[in-house]
Amino acid sequence: MPEFDVYTQIPLAGLRPGAAAAVHLTDASVTMSAGTYEIASLHIWNLGDVPTGNFFMKEDATLIVNRSFYMGGCDSQITLAGKIYVNDVTWMYGSGSAVTLSGELISSGKSEIQFMMASSSMLITGLIDFSNTTGSPLTLGGYYTTTTVAAGAVINAKYSLQLKTSAYQNFYIDGGQVNVHRFYGQRVKNYLGSLANYHMKSGTFSHFGWEAELTGKDHDNTGVVVFNQSGGLVVMNQGGGTFNLTGQKNANDGGKVCTLGVGIYNLSGGRLVLHRGISYGVVGQYAENADAVRIDEAVAYSGYAGGQFNFTGGELQTESLSIHLDNKGGTLIVGLDDAQGATLFGAEGMTYSQSAASSLALDFIALDQYDKLDYTGALSSVFFEDGTHIRITLADGFSPENGEQFDIVQAALLSGNADMFNIWINGVLTSDWTAEILGSTTLRLKAPGIPEPAFSAGLIVLLALVRGMRRR
Repeated sequence: MPEFDVYTQIPLAGLRPGAAAAVHLTDASVTMSAGTYEIASLHIWNLGDVPTGNFFMKEDATLIVNRSFYMGGCDSQITLAGKIYVNDVTWMYGSGSAVTLSGELISSGKSEIQFMMASSSMLITGLIDFSNTTGSPLTLGGYYTTTTVAAGAVINAKYSLQLKTSAYQNFYIDGGQVNVHRFYGQRVKNYLGSLANYHMKSGTFSHFGWEAELTGKDHDNTGVVVFNQSGGLVVMNQGGGTFNLTGQKNANDGGKVCTLGVGIYNLSGGRLVLHRGISYGVVGQYAENADAVRIDEAVAYSGYAGGQFNFTGGELQTESLSIHLDNKGGTLIVGLDDAQGATLFGAEGMTYSQSAASSLALDFIALDQYDKLDYTGALSSVFFEDGTHIRITLADGFSPENGEQFDIVQAALLSGNADMFNIWINGVLTSDWTAEILGSTTLRLKAPGIPEPAFSAGLIVLLALVRGMRRR
């Protein structure tokens, strides 16, 4: 295939290669203007320490790349405002580069997209659509690199989204929308102490598949991956399975054992919805043969947990928890939105504690249909601090009658001073409802009594006086 080595700024429209050609531009700055271009592959980079390897694609341009699409270099400027269709590997790499994607990057076939840069940034306000791929991930890598999914941006990754880093990687969702079918958080290889950070500030992150792990691990060494949610909506495991925060080890047939990684989730704002709960520890591991070829079977190893969940604000909505949860300022919502009288089950041996600044939120639909918290497994416990909040929503027009009782929490061991709880009904703090703890196992709420109307009491007194006068 013909190769083009260009050392001056040349509009790509002037090249017009055919669909069978490859374009290899070294130390070039390329501007793509109006038109549609189909090529086999496009490689744009610089070899020296000069700010070249630039690529400027305007809104009215369309590029079809049937094979590889590489670009980058030292201090490169990459602006993608048009439409790009890729069918194979797409790489953007370099040092000190700035990428702006306001157009559309659409893949098919076995396309894989990797942004592997050093000390670089990428701003996404357009569309990255990998919904038609057949098993390739969307990988954001490098070191000291920041990616921002801003307002108006949409990322659809059918296979997976992962951060692959050798040092510090930051991925911000700030008004954009990210949709993935698999989520691993991070895969690290051959690097010690690597750190990947997800920052959910606003927008949505939706995981539709089965597999979801927040884990710092791969073949050889330890890494840390952190998901910081301060706003927005995160929905995990809509296809089933639990959301696992874990460190894992891998082994090959030669018996090589790898060190641990750590997965950390910090929830301080927004809402996290877990369709199948959350857990720590190793659920399954990948084995590798002597040739380091990955196979699909999960090999069971146990005892290698490396997860943390910190709940200091925002809302956590789920029906099950397989972790020790300390609620230090957030709201625990029992059940999913479509549930009618849900029960949140705490796994055996797990604990739940709720501080004075925290809330437990439940829906009441009927006397025999209301949300509950169940920690009745062996060695499980629940603790409520003085001044904590119980928030009840009376749904579907339900209005409890005089003295009706609701056992909202049951545990193997339940402790707290129920007289010190703040009870909210439909968003209003009330002193009419009462709470009590029975036998250190049950938290019961009681609806208020219905007082006798004032005029009725007065009538009774008047009748008594009349009767007394008659007797005289």
